[in-house]
Amino acid sequence: MSNYNTIGIMGRLTTDAEFKHFDQGKGFDIAEFSIAVNHYKGKDKEDETSFINVKSYNHSARFVSQYCSKGDQILIDGEIKQDRWEKDGKAQSKVYINAKNIILIKKKGDGNKPIDNEIEGIDF
Repeated sequence: MSNYNTIGIMGRLTTDAEFKHFDQGKGFDIAEFSIAVNHYKGKDKEDETSFINVKSYNHSARFVSQYCSKGDQILIDGEIKQDRWEKDGKAQSKVYINAKNIILIKKKGDGNKPIDNEIEGIDF
């Protein structure tokens, strides 16, 4: 039986995406960025923030690098991945979200106004 690995997460970009184009044969694009996700802890408690690393490829990478910037709220559909490598004889790893789809929900400073025509019939 294969495993199930999917995640949907919404947060705000902590920086502009770092975009790279690789031209090896057919070529591909990659964008790396992080999002801040707030966790509500209750009425009298301060929210807690997690910072999540994200990688996106090709169309999604071009979209986030062209249309999204620091502070924008985005919705990500993807999967959890882990990079592993060795440095100075010690095993290293990093967990991140491999974004398959990215939707721009709100531009920074637009208050509670969602982006038109991105998600119809859903109130955020």
